[in-house]
Amino acid sequence: MKTKTSILILTFFLLIYFVPNHLIHTLPSLNHILSLAGQYANPNLSDSSYPDDLVIALNQGNLSINRPSPFCLILDPKTNSGLVFDQNASPDPSSYTSNNFYPNLCRPFFLFGKNFIVYPQDQTFIVIQNPSFYNFSLKKSDLPKLIPFLIKVSRIVFYTIPFWGTFLALLFLLLNNYWYAFIASTASKIFKIDTTASIKKYYGLTLFLFTLLIIFDLVIIAALETIFSTKIIYPFPLRNTILITVYTLYRQSKTKTPPPPPISS
Repeated sequence: MKTKTSILILTFFLLIYFVPNHLIHTLPSLNHILSLAGQYANPNLSDSSYPDDLVIALNQGNLSINRPSPFCLILDPKTNSGLVFDQNASPDPSSYTSNNFYPNLCRPFFLFGKNFIVYPQDQTFIVIQNPSFYNFSLKKSDLPKLIPFLIKVSRIVFYTIPFWGTFLALLFLLLNNYWYAFIASTASKIFKIDTTASIKKYYGLTLFLFTLLIIFDLVIIAALETIFSTKIIYPFPLRNTILITVYTLYRQSKTKTPPPPPISS
């Protein structure tokens, strides 16, 4: 298997996996949140939901707000939905359910803890850490100029996530594959299957096998989990390394060119 062909196959799979998944599951909710945020861009709106003295600050990853915890900043009065700020919240997603996710305060789009953010997605809760390299202080007077800019930038970022996300994932997987090619080529030399084995020579084949394992995990296993409504866990230390190495050695042993017969005198 040529390396270029393996890279093209992996890139194609990542694109057809990430792009539809992002468009179907992520973008609708993000667009809804951004459209709600847009109401603050109009200074003629009644901004009673955003108190005049409210200050939200982020300092080296730690979020603070000059209100007692928990506090809900209402974004959609009709559904009583907004942003919840709770300095005492837990960063453990398993501690949240749809029944205890601040039902008496408001319907949270996001929960902002001390140094993390929690948001609901597909019957579960996702936790992400606040960026430690970015500091800001947000007041009501900043909203008319800041919010339109953030919405514009956010839309660009959200719509391009599948593409730069695919590039980063591809780069990470290509670097990972150097390990598999190294182990397979080293094993081939040790067992004298191919004394000319090298990472460059084996890279394309190991990348193709690596791609098949990725497809198996993301498509086959995910489909079985959906069908049977259960989490499939198969603890197999160094699974990829062992499977890729064994099959690579098998392939090489089958394609090994036999030595020429001795020349009779």
